[in-house]
Amino acid sequence: MKVTIICGFLGAGKTTFLKHLLQESSARTAVLVNEFGEVGIDGTLIAASSSNVDMIELPNGCICCSLKSSLVEAILEINQSLHPDRLIIEPSGLSAPSSIVITLKDQAIADFVELTAVIGIIDGPSFLEDWDSENFGSFFRDQVTNSDLLLINKTDLMTDELLQRTIVQVAILNPVAPIIPTQFCNAELPEVTGHHFGEHHHFRADLDSLSLSISEEVFYAVLSDLPRRLEEGYLGRIVRAKGILLTEQGWINFDYVNGRWSMAPYSGLIETGKAVFIGKALQKSLLAELFSAVDIG
Repeated sequence: MKVTIICGFLGAGKTTFLKHLLQESSARTAVLVNEFGEVGIDGTLIAASSSNVDMIELPNGCICCSLKSSLVEAILEINQSLHPDRLIIEPSGLSAPSSIVITLKDQAIADFVELTAVIGIIDGPSFLEDWDSENFGSFFRDQVTNSDLLLINKTDLMTDELLQRTIVQVAILNPVAPIIPTQFCNAELPEVTGHHFGEHHHFRADLDSLSLSISEEVFYAVLSDLPRRLEEGYLGRIVRAKGILLTEQGWINFDYVNGRWSMAPYSGLIETGKAVFIGKALQKSLLAELFSAVDIG
């Protein structure tokens, strides 16, 4: 079973890239998604975009640390019950890929697993700022040095000067992997012949998460006003927020990262609304009250 890992920090564009990848794939494919929270948003979006993929989710934890044994068990089950030609692993935006690579060498799965590539998605507009702040330095060093192909995403939000400085810094960290600037993770990918192991760092982000189950309809105006509330800071220091909610204008998929906000209609099948907030000093009761939601983690 050939395995591809798609890694990237919170909101970099992993799910967008994965949806492109699945549209181009003809092999029998399974996707294993790990999210930092009790509810899975990415898995729902991926499943809605492709009917020819088997989706498996490992929520509420990090497969590079607390869920290592769960990852091995999940891969065993995928191989035995689904028999895919290809497995794509999308770890959470806080997972160090080197630890996942090491886990794939576990003797329980090593005989039938072949790691073909680690693809790193970089949030272009914020990478240098995050790198220079050193808040997540060990994560980025692990991610970039272990990637066999690197996409600098969201170049439409970057100046030429910022893009060039980002390319230089990424190339210093990893002089081997091809570096491809992209918008919405849309690019023709060169063939990658095999994985090279980079540096190994144990990364543990000091971040908390809130997962909400939202059964009632949410006013569209309340949702569209959410970025203003997040920026004011009284709900906590929100690094990432995403969800799928029912409004009077239909189901809406919202996404917030690094001050950037988007809303789009959602046409998939979903029984109840859900949202995830990741950050520090989260005011969980206020966030839940905002949506009349049930806090599930």
